Amino acid sequence: VQHDMACTQLLYWVLPAPREAGSTQVGKLSADQWRSFCSIHLVVTLVCIWGPSDPNSRFHKMLQNSMDLMTTVKIASMCTMTPARISSYNLHMDHYLKNILELYPQVNLSPYHHLSGHFGELLQRFGPTHA
Repeated sequence: VQHDMACTQLLYWVLPAPREAGSTQVGKLSADQWRSFCSIHLVVTLVCIWGPSDPNSRFHKMLQNSMDLMTTVKIASMCTMTPARISSYNLHMDHYLKNILELYPQVNLSPYHHLSGHFGELLQRFGPTHA
């Protein structure tokens, strides 16, 4: 990830994550740094590493699962909401939750996972989180 971060040029308004994100020396990341790290840097690295793998391989399924999660975060963070976006959120979240159980059977889902399955309904009733 650190190598890809060094090679990635961000737009001037994007707050970059620290190059040593995840190390104890950096400390806690801000919400914007987490967003940059997960939605830009981690995506670039995972696509480079796992993207070329066989579509039926575990790595490719892990990549797709990560992309489903990143898509839901992107949609849920948008300033405007449409029925099509809510439908897309629901689709990707359903895929993410189903596949997380398949890929990581030893992991117990938390109440937050359950709540995320209902977030599309909240977007429909109350609109975007930035409104």
